[in-house]
Amino acid sequence: MSDIEMIRPLTTLGAVVLGFVLGQASDFIKVRRQAKRRRLGVRQLIALEAGHNIVLVRDFWQSILSNEETWETEDGEFPYVRLALHASQTLYPQINTGAWSANLGEVVSSYGKDELEKIWRFQVDLEKLCSLHDFFCRANDERRDTTQFSHAAYGNPMMGNLTGSIQFSGAVNEPAREFKKLITQIIDLEHAACITNSSTGRY
Repeated sequence: MSDIEMIRPLTTLGAVVLGFVLGQASDFIKVRRQAKRRRLGVRQLIALEAGHNIVLVRDFWQSILSNEETWETEDGEFPYVRLALHASQTLYPQINTGAWSANLGEVVSSYGKDELEKIWRFQVDLEKLCSLHDFFCRANDERRDTTQFSHAAYGNPMMGNLTGSIQFSGAVNEPAREFKKLITQIIDLEHAACITNSSTGRY
């Protein structure tokens, strides 16, 4: 057998192997690109949703603050009880976390560690804020019930109002501090910029 005849099968085999390797490399690159696009898509969806929620919370906060001409007091303390009362009388916004919930499986691979901690804390803060608003609403309902009961029992409107107010104040003072802190964190500009950033990530 001539040298040419011996080389021909080797050349063919080499071409097959090379074609296989190139095909695998192409598939790998394609999968990587698809994964990158998917992660970017997840970031964009969550960023849009988070940005919308931040705007809703900011508008909600402004609606609460607009109920008073000034929130300054003579003793310099913020009126947390009044904050809770106005919050309970202000309609809570329709916060949407659908994109976040639907993509939890992709979140870890779509964000770096620091980003993930911030976006996770942001979602937790939204849940806490909603829970506190519900608490204020229940406390205000109980205040009205206590006021009406005391009025009927003692025949004195002032006694009824005083009893209801004392009960409400004792229940909401500390939660209102947490409520204000959470809103401040959520609408903080630097914090908001990080949460709504969809341009970078782990690729």
